Amino acid sequence: TGSIDAGTLAQITDIRNVAELAAFLKAGNFSDMRKWVVTNSDVEPARIYRKIYDSLYDVMDKSTIPNAVVILARYQYQAAFCADQELNLTACMTELMVECKFV
Repeated sequence: TGSIDAGTLAQITDIRNVAELAAFLKAGNFSDMRKWVVTNSDVEPARIYRKIYDSLYDVMDKSTIPNAVVILARYQYQAAFCADQELNLTACMTELMVECKFV
């Protein structure tokens, strides 16, 4: 009944609310973080890792950014050959939640 154009596709593949994810990680809210991962499971993993990387200075204490970069790089690499992208991204977010300090 409608049409599919570039705008429609952009909405489908856009990463939803990284600031909200940062709030979940800061609060240690594992349940809502998992819901965020599921909501974004239709997005290419490399785009998610890059978007989170680009937002680090806005959401994270400067002293933990180097550790976050190493974590993101490792999970982005693993995404190329892991069996379950959702599990891999959830593991990455869990490690960021535990190892990094958010502002």
